[in-house]
Amino acid sequence: MHLEPPFKKKKICFFVGSIGERGGTERVTTLIANGLSERGYEIEILSLWDGLSSGYALSPSIKLSELFKERQKFKWKYLDIIRRIRKYLKEHHPDILISTDTILTLYSAPACYKKKVTQVAWEHFNFFADLKIKARLISRYIAARMVDAVIVLTKEDLAVWKKKVSGRAKIVSIPNPVTFPPLEPQDRTWDNRLAIAVGRFTYQKGFDLLIQCWEKVATASPDWKLYIIGEGEDEVSLRKQIKEGGLAHVISVLPFNQDISAYYRQASIFCLPSRFEGLPMVLLEAQSFGLPSVCFNCYTGPSDVINEGENGFVVRGDDLAGFSDRVIQLTENPALRAKIGLKALENARLFQKEPILDQWDKLFQNALRPDLL
Repeated sequence: MHLEPPFKKKKICFFVGSIGERGGTERVTTLIANGLSERGYEIEILSLWDGLSSGYALSPSIKLSELFKERQKFKWKYLDIIRRIRKYLKEHHPDILISTDTILTLYSAPACYKKKVTQVAWEHFNFFADLKIKARLISRYIAARMVDAVIVLTKEDLAVWKKKVSGRAKIVSIPNPVTFPPLEPQDRTWDNRLAIAVGRFTYQKGFDLLIQCWEKVATASPDWKLYIIGEGEDEVSLRKQIKEGGLAHVISVLPFNQDISAYYRQASIFCLPSRFEGLPMVLLEAQSFGLPSVCFNCYTGPSDVINEGENGFVVRGDDLAGFSDRVIQLTENPALRAKIGLKALENARLFQKEPILDQWDKLFQNALRPDLL
């Protein structure tokens, strides 16, 4: 049962870096935007740059706008960006402005000064992940003081936010929804000798660690293959590492494919070697396809999704041997793969879109005061 949106105009603007990008933030933004549109909200998406076409499917009713056509050194255009956002607010009159990254509140919060708009900051990483950008951490303190609500992805991160910051913002935890509906158990097999890992080729995702782990896996289970699927700046170094490690016959680096579901269906094990996360969408996706997962216990995400030994395995971040051993345990035991995979399917149902959209509705009804509008 859907909750009735409480605002008369019900107009929401998502402020993003670029909706034309194909990252996890953009994917879940389109998913939530589409869902809220189906529930009667009027949705617009404002991109800082390159925002007139979406990298993921969007409802035709969702309007797209951009502040700049191309990405550039925005720190030199700080006041101009604020001016452009204020112009957008004056022309479009959104009731709620959702910044899809807390760092964007450095622009949106001052732009909303004396504007009748409720502000929400949506954190897609975790409190301590600054990606070597000091302004990202600073923006979290500013968001807590200047916006009306901050959405974080995990209960673990929620506790940190409440401990570290103070201010007017209502801080709530709403997980990302899984992109795919769970498979029916009878449609799942765990016989293919293939493991996969999915994500951007960056330091954060830890694929270099996974390649190191696979040296031991390749010795114990030489007939198993590993596909690392994605795109990004570290592709050349990852390919070099695989070649120099003599693993080219068992590890393939593959480009991201629109039909990523085909890889999930084909695989029997999922690996998440990330150094840090918010709430990894790929882990939720893997569970929706019944894949037993092996993860490093990075901050944050895996511990909110995985019950150790029940629907996956979580290994200490510096324990590469332990990670390898868990993968080998799965490669050598088909019955264990099936048992854990079935539990993963059950867990994936907790992250379906509709229950999570209910939480967004509840936020708009209870946590945001209509008298701010």
